[in-house]
Amino acid sequence: MRGEGPTPEETIRAFTEDFNAERWDRIGRHLDPAVEVRRVPPEPEVRGRDAVVEEYLKPAMFSSQRIELRRIERVGDAWLTTGSFHGRGAGSGIELTQEDAYAVWRFRDGRVARFEAYIDRDEALAAARGG
Repeated sequence: MRGEGPTPEETIRAFTEDFNAERWDRIGRHLDPAVEVRRVPPEPEVRGRDAVVEEYLKPAMFSSQRIELRRIERVGDAWLTTGSFHGRGAGSGIELTQEDAYAVWRFRDGRVARFEAYIDRDEALAAARGG
């Protein structure tokens, strides 16, 4: 029997919709107050809901950005997404596309507790498995 609230897959999809629509005032509802985000190295981790929204999700370096999800799969107690990222530089207008982008999502009490970004599927899969 399913409990109250959205499933992790529903939360991932809703988060992505809010991100793509730049609904920054709503996106925090998907995040645990103590959320941690591992960015693609060498960028440092970001911790805490407000910091994640302000420093990571709506960076000033992009005038527009979009995530396209292609796959969501459960791996142990984590969720692995496969998709692509598209952004346009705020000052330069240069387009950036990462066709194969991976993320590992972990949840606490129905909200995202940890998000880890990867550009290598094997690394993302190992992280999802706890390795």
